[in-house]
Amino acid sequence: MQATKCSILILVFLLLGCSNYQLELPQKDSSTVSGKSLSTLPAPVTLKESVRVVMFVDQSHSMAFKKCATDLDGAEPDPTGPECDPEPGVDPDAVRYDVVQRWLDTIERRARVDGDDPDKVKVAVLPFSGGLTSRPTRFDERSRFEFLQVPVARAWARQLKEEQRIQMEDPFKGIQQQRMGTTEPQPQMESAKSLIEREIQDLRSKELLEGAKFEFIFITDGVMKPLKLLYEKFMQAANCPTNCTGANRSLLACNSSFDISNDLGSWPFGSPFEYCNVTLPQSFRLTFGDPDVNTVEAVANTIRSMVELPARYQQGKIKVRLVHLFPDRVPAEDQASPDINLFNSLEGQLEDLAEVSKYTLVSDEIPFSIQMRRETQLSYQIDTFLIYNANSFVNEMGELVADSDGDGLSDKKEEELGFNPRVARTDGICLDGIAVQFGCDTGRSCSAFLDLDGDGLNECEENTLNSNPLNADTDGDGLLDFFEAVRNGLNINKDESANSKAGDDSNDHQKFYKGVHPQRPMSTVAGKSMTDYLVSKKGSILSPKGNTLAQYEVRIRNIPVVNTLATGTSEALGVLSRAGAQERHPAATQIGPPGSHAEGINTIYFVSRVVSVENPDNFYWLIYKTDVSVDRSGVDNSLNFDLNKMNQIMHLEFE
Repeated sequence: MQATKCSILILVFLLLGCSNYQLELPQKDSSTVSGKSLSTLPAPVTLKESVRVVMFVDQSHSMAFKKCATDLDGAEPDPTGPECDPEPGVDPDAVRYDVVQRWLDTIERRARVDGDDPDKVKVAVLPFSGGLTSRPTRFDERSRFEFLQVPVARAWARQLKEEQRIQMEDPFKGIQQQRMGTTEPQPQMESAKSLIEREIQDLRSKELLEGAKFEFIFITDGVMKPLKLLYEKFMQAANCPTNCTGANRSLLACNSSFDISNDLGSWPFGSPFEYCNVTLPQSFRLTFGDPDVNTVEAVANTIRSMVELPARYQQGKIKVRLVHLFPDRVPAEDQASPDINLFNSLEGQLEDLAEVSKYTLVSDEIPFSIQMRRETQLSYQIDTFLIYNANSFVNEMGELVADSDGDGLSDKKEEELGFNPRVARTDGICLDGIAVQFGCDTGRSCSAFLDLDGDGLNECEENTLNSNPLNADTDGDGLLDFFEAVRNGLNINKDESANSKAGDDSNDHQKFYKGVHPQRPMSTVAGKSMTDYLVSKKGSILSPKGNTLAQYEVRIRNIPVVNTLATGTSEALGVLSRAGAQERHPAATQIGPPGSHAEGINTIYFVSRVVSVENPDNFYWLIYKTDVSVDRSGVDNSLNFDLNKMNQIMHLEFE
């Protein structure tokens, strides 16, 4: 396979040479960067500022039980059908309240560690459900629907978990208990927004609003009830038409002037018209909620207006976190339709709001940390800087080979083994390089289209490798799991950076950075076949916000490129959650096989991990990738690259 090197044609920061360049971290919620310097890290939250957290928690019947086949909505049996013994629902163990408790513990612990008063943080734990079960249900509970001190909020969350346990053990699952009901978030979300606005007004009156932080955490399975379909079923069960058009016009229920005293004698519910058009609709709305109010559009509009509150009062900040509860446990009929499940439509309606983030809760592990730490000056430096050609590497024989689809197998090897060298996942599930080495484990429930930690590997590939699906760098060695998975010989679950499988003077990580198989002694590989670059720190400066920012010089001396085949479309994995304290940018979808490209194209990744000197557990991942042609005709020969082009893909903060 003919190789071509690009050396002096590559300019790093400025044209005509390698010059000092200012490195500043992008804001976590910024997707693009412009100008001559990246924006600085936003100031961390401090308990000297006002902090208010609203945990808006789904306490509907579907948390405890699945619905019966004859149910109207899973909360009350259909009058035309029998009761059933329902199966456990989305969260029968009330794990969501365990996570709430862990968040509260984290807030209080952080305050004590910093020597601050935990009472400066106020938390509202707001359960929501619909109809007769809409909270608050008793006068003595109304005081709970305010911002509380952490110990009081913790006790309230324990009580809510206990109420679900009682519901689970009750032999009657109907709504007569009046504690859990339909998933009707909208009316109480309006109340939550009003609570936040009242607090903003109060803080402003006390001159405490500047710098105040609000977090709204919406925890639900996303299934919207009641819906028009349920209302229609309810009416049909009572032999009432849902409209009086067409043939229905002749029905008694559609005739408001019908005199029941002359024609039917005593009618226990008033006239048929009154019963079907007044009494029954009112009963439905009282029992289950109002389907005209409880809509995805209404929820999206309330969240949008909530996000706009700080701008309206010109002070404070707010962050909205949408937490999807156990999506795999939601019944199939409640997953697909955007009119039923919030998470299938909210993301699109709110995608322009940087303040809104989406997460998935699949265990009792918290999907993100609520950071409450004191203001401090931090300094950052590059810990890892990787230049990676997805389409070429030096194999164990010392040959520079082409890997057109970037799956870890050379084109020649794929043809020998019967795989498709133009498609990264020939079977549509696992990367071919993984399938050859380890098989493809689909025995445990997994999705070939979901990537929970944004590392470029889907759930089935994580199963196969036994890696952590909630950690993009399972072994913490500074190489994202995808890169280790597609380079034979690297252990994704163990830090082997100091090892040398070839027994030479170069360790396995040094070979990886050069694009060389770990079992091949580097001294036997031609220089033109290896990636060659140098990153050096030239000094540091202070940013306007007081953070210390390192200045670097990067010299790229060689990136080997090879002839490749044209490849087909590769569907990007869905990045649906954020694990632990790890926050990922939508650019996380850039990790993985390069996808479709023309013949002769090589995809080059530039990846950097930038670490806080004061606390190495606080770091950023940045990425930029670009295509280079092997013949370089019609392509920018300079391959201009600077750190401004890098997008943040994830951020890990300490608690």
